[in-house]
Amino acid sequence: MKIAFCLFEYSSYSGLSLDFRRILQECLKRGHDAHVFVSEWQGERPKDVTFTLLEPHAISLKFSNHAKNEQFHNKLQVELKKGGFNVVVGFNKMPGLDVYYGADSCYVGRTVPQYPAVYKLSRRYKRRYSFEEAVFGLKSKTLILSLSERQKSEYQEHYFTPNARFHLLPPTLDASFSPISDRAGERENLRLELDFPIEDLLLMFIGSGFATKGLDRAILALASLPVDLQKRTSLIVVGDDDEKQYRNQAEKLSVSKQVHFLGGRSR
Repeated sequence: MKIAFCLFEYSSYSGLSLDFRRILQECLKRGHDAHVFVSEWQGERPKDVTFTLLEPHAISLKFSNHAKNEQFHNKLQVELKKGGFNVVVGFNKMPGLDVYYGADSCYVGRTVPQYPAVYKLSRRYKRRYSFEEAVFGLKSKTLILSLSERQKSEYQEHYFTPNARFHLLPPTLDASFSPISDRAGERENLRLELDFPIEDLLLMFIGSGFATKGLDRAILALASLPVDLQKRTSLIVVGDDDEKQYRNQAEKLSVSKQVHFLGGRSR
């Protein structure tokens, strides 16, 4: 079977990207012909896969993500018409998918209520809503690989998507991330590596996409601790994203020496 795998951006430290790669490799192992379409790929590329990089126009890099994603989708449609694919699998919401891997929360249910009503007049809303409706709307035939019953219910509340189009997946945690046996030894090694006193308290924030994951709230929580507790507490940030505004926030809240950015890590 000839399968098109579509993803806006791939990063070695993104949970969605790791799921993308695992599913891609499983399809390859089963003998399918896999073609990957991305706008950006960071990290080593898997072998035996045809890659098509659909980069946005240079001028669009100055504008919003939703505009870049729309450009990606427009270019993707041109490529798909040439390829004669049996199945089109998307890991981001967009029109024209046969299968959608549902890692993202409902835009209409989670994000839109955070803004005033006038937000629905914006181009950003119209684009993102149209991409989500193309997957979950009643007129769509896209099959949805759902990660939880809660996620499924949230989409059905807003789009009335039929049950038959949802397929609930088992937990996707990689077995290599199972709990370690020597916790005390690993704890001591990590503190030595990061040069933290053994008696200090360590808070850990893990996740790329700092705004979505709430790093600002974690830094604010650290700054809100009683002074004596705050002095012996550090926040370790593991993830791949722009750190500038969060470093500035920590500086303004006088906790910059206690917030440590380690970048993206695979383990």
